This record gives sequence, C-alpha cells and structure tokens, in this order.
Amino acid sequence: LAVETKKADIAVGIFDSGKTDLILSQPLYTSSTAVWYRNQSLSHWAAESLTWGCHKGAVYCQQLSKMGFAHIVELPDFVTLPDYLIQGKIDAVLESYTTLLTSVKHPMNTLGQVELPSWAKPQQVRIAATQDFRALIDEIDVVLSRQSETSRLRSANPYHQVDIAALNYQNSGMQPIRYSAWNDAYPLFYRNRDGHHGGYLNDLLTLV
Repeated sequence: LAVETKKADIAVGIFDSGKTDLILSQPLYTSSTAVWYRNQSLSHWAAESLTWGCHKGAVYCQQLSKMGFAHIVELPDFVTLPDYLIQGKIDAVLESYTTLLTSVKHPMNTLGQVELPSWAKPQQVRIAATQDFRALIDEIDVVLSRQSETSRLRSANPYHQVDIAALNYQNSGMQPIRYSAWNDAYPLFYRNRDGHHGGYLNDLLTLV
C-alpha cells in the first residue's frame, strides 16, 4: 500500500487483512465476495476440488487458504487472472463482486459464470492509515458512527441486487415464492375460457 511507503496519508477501500501496522476505520460498507467460474458446469463441482486463482496478498487468498483449499494459484496482479482462467490454468477466481463484474463485462472476457456462493465471506471496506494518523482515523470513526444503517452505501447495480436476492433466498431454506397479478392483463397474464391462467408471465413462472 502507498500508506506503508509514506506516499499517501490514507487509503480508501481497504479490507482487513490482519496487518497490525495499519489503523483501520469502522466499515464504510460491506463488499460481496464472488466467484468467476471458467465455465458454468464448474459451479456444480465441489469447491475444494477446483484450482483457484487470486491476487497475491489479497484477503481472498487468505480466505481460500483458511477454507483448506489445496489448489490455489496466487498471481501478482488481477489483470493476469482472466488470462489464466481463459487458458484453463485455473478453474475459478475469488474476488469482490464489483471487480469481477467489471472484468467479465470486458468484450474479451465473456466466458464462464459469476456467482455469489454462500460460503464466500463478505468483506468490510474501510479506510486505512499508519499510526501517525490515528487522530484522523478517530475523527472519521466519529463521523461514521453518526450515520444510521439506512444511510450506508448500497449497491445500485441491478445484477448485484438480483444475485443478493437469490443468495438470501437460498440461505432462507428455499421457501415458496408467491406472485400476484391481474387476471385481465392480456397477453401478459389472463384467465382463459377454461378457467386456467395463461400468458407470458404464466409461461415464465412455469419455467422458473
């Protein structure tokens, strides 16, 4: 980090990696941890059987190690990870949801699938500084403590919101989801002469 070499006073967007020489603020927000699989079928494999890639020194490498995964490839920068994935040198990448989604949207990186697995631990994003700026971090913490939970930063990305909803649904025990719609919204949703429901929405829910 630039703060460690005195090139910067504070760093924003830091995860707690356990370094004791830095002071961390209270969390700014929670970042979802996601997996980028080389192909869709690998998402059904046992996670410990895959060869994982991660950015060397990042909290995601630590998370993979703590889970006991034996096959972990640590690369010096994130740019190299998609290349290894495309070439088949690794099966999956563990990173922040935002970072993976940005990379997958690149025209050259269209393969595979991004998911939010239930075992991937979310990371709290903070501000970091050296001991020389303890007073500044204390002031930042005072400001953050005054903010209510409803005013915290939240993702406006529709893909992220859908994935979070799917993960919450999965963790809730897959409870039945009930829908309601007007009976006379032809051709979207309607009741036919036999009394059965029809329409695009009915067909979509049947497929789901």
